[in-house]
Amino acid sequence: MMPTHSSLKIVLWTILSFCLCILSARAQDSATEGTDFYVTFTSNNGSTTNICQIRYVVATTCRITAQYGDGTYLDNNVQYTPGVYTRDVDKSKCYTTSTTTGASRLMLHITSTQNIGVYALNMYQNTTDATTVLPVATWGTDYTVIGNTGSYNSITVIAPTAGTIFTIRNAAGTAVVSDQATNTSNPVYSYVVSADLTGYTVESNYNVAVFSSCRCGNPVTSGGCDHNYEQIYPTATAGKNFFLWNLSVENTYNAAGNTKDKVVIVALENATTVTKKVGATTSTIPLNRHDTNAFWLDTTVHVNNATTPVMLTSDKPIIVNHLLGYAPTIKWWSSIEQRVTHAVITPFVATGSSYITLHQLDIMIPAGAQPNMIIRETRSGVVTTPTLTFYTNTSNPNYVIASRQYPNTDNVMIELINSAGFIAYMTGYGNAETYIYSAGSGAFNLQNYFTITTKTQPYNDTYYSATDPATHTFAPTDNITVKRTLERAFTSVSWLIHDAVYTGVTENTNINNTLTFPASLFPCGKDSITMRVRYSGAAVDSLYTGYIWIDKPAQASDINVSGVVEVCTGSATTLTVSTTTITNPVFKWYTTQNAAETAFHTGASYTTPALSSSTEFYVSVSGNGICENKPSERKRISITVAPCTMSVPVNPHLRSRVISQ
Repeated sequence: MMPTHSSLKIVLWTILSFCLCILSARAQDSATEGTDFYVTFTSNNGSTTNICQIRYVVATTCRITAQYGDGTYLDNNVQYTPGVYTRDVDKSKCYTTSTTTGASRLMLHITSTQNIGVYALNMYQNTTDATTVLPVATWGTDYTVIGNTGSYNSITVIAPTAGTIFTIRNAAGTAVVSDQATNTSNPVYSYVVSADLTGYTVESNYNVAVFSSCRCGNPVTSGGCDHNYEQIYPTATAGKNFFLWNLSVENTYNAAGNTKDKVVIVALENATTVTKKVGATTSTIPLNRHDTNAFWLDTTVHVNNATTPVMLTSDKPIIVNHLLGYAPTIKWWSSIEQRVTHAVITPFVATGSSYITLHQLDIMIPAGAQPNMIIRETRSGVVTTPTLTFYTNTSNPNYVIASRQYPNTDNVMIELINSAGFIAYMTGYGNAETYIYSAGSGAFNLQNYFTITTKTQPYNDTYYSATDPATHTFAPTDNITVKRTLERAFTSVSWLIHDAVYTGVTENTNINNTLTFPASLFPCGKDSITMRVRYSGAAVDSLYTGYIWIDKPAQASDINVSGVVEVCTGSATTLTVSTTTITNPVFKWYTTQNAAETAFHTGASYTTPALSSSTEFYVSVSGNGICENKPSERKRISITVAPCTMSVPVNPHLRSRVISQ
């Protein structure tokens, strides 16, 4: 941990990716799959008669342990083969029935030996909701909450790390829970209030999980109240670009006039300007910190109808809450920046009876990426690959949307792959029931700032650093601009790169300063810049390290190929690759240029099996300071296989000729 200092100031250090466009940032693998999860179930209007369940999505055989807060087990090192599994939860051990504030150990801790997806269902007739359970690796120390009006609204914090202290503030910034200490005996804390929790914040010294709940959330348009339940994403996952479309219209139980959804925008900074675009109609929404703006999603804003989703573009990060209008449910909506290249998801097929009768999967991808969209559905070990129909987006033709429906008993595991990235949601529909959860997206740290907080004991200095390459990746020709603010008195500040003082920037003793670092200073991959501060009166320096990623991929031209590339049918050949431009090279061999493919061989030489037809291989290289080739830049090696028609024995290796890009 960092040294402790006596101060109530907040230090803001911002790294701005001026040279990158957020809309073109490279999508990433799933952020909602992992090996370590915590979940708690919050008070439902169904009281003690509701049903709580979790659902595992298992892509690779693994062992899962699910342990309650009291030390007993739901699963104790149980092996699960690929598939989807629903488990009934003992509510007495992880369900917060209380409608008052307090601490408990009511939780379930899930660990797995391989990455899995986890979803949670809190079900009762006419008042059901579900959420994506976020892996521990995605947690944060700063949260901005979304909610709904209604009775018994609660913020529940799970703090498994010993010594965790957190503060809950209302939307005006007033502390309603101050410096709340937790312990490993009672790591779950619920704060209950009658007010809408939208804009409330949770700040902690260690990473925590935060759940927002409304026991009986008010309807958006008409009808009765409904349970609202959502694990909240850290504030740093907030984005600037969103598409939203009506989801309630798909529910066949909808009554006339009950089909509008509601959207609530929450600003995180003062002087925020949001541009709203529906088709060709554009308007602007000015907001200050924790201001909200709400509007309706009419039935025409619909994927399978007019395909005119609402597009929101903001000059500063915002949070978007999508409330389904029929049987209201809340959902932290993912920005375009949060799209992923791979994820698994499933309809929540409950054990026993369910009040959900239909599920719908909605997928948004960049236009032109339709041929790359792979959807694999696995049922009882049988894999099918359906084709999706994508609809034109009249608000922005650069993105298209598709949907696919599943009956409530369809126990299917759905794997989604697209190298250009996608956003995916699963919505459940029933009579007076809806819920929605997402797959893969939403949990990446998108913010281009780092925050350091120093407080008096028992706080330690806590440092919130970027964890996401998407917004902190630079090309070698880029400049990295750092804006730092030091409100606490200090005598000196300097910057370290690779543990050495960097003299290429000019520092001062002003509160604010802006500095520029050439990205060419750093090798390929993850690296760091460290700010070294000597606070007034301190005997030692304080160090704060921020992470960046440098993208220096190898090119196909870096790879030389030798070996026989024309052989007789039934013959093998040995291929050898080398490079004169990269030190300590590591070569990987592929059969395609597909980004989702795993290398089948590593090494400078590869001997093929006996070949019966012409084929191609693709080779990549990485080495000192150089990243592996992008899939499209893998070196292509073509091997021609033909019958040998000569009547006397001959060497089947007819000649050596390299065919390359």
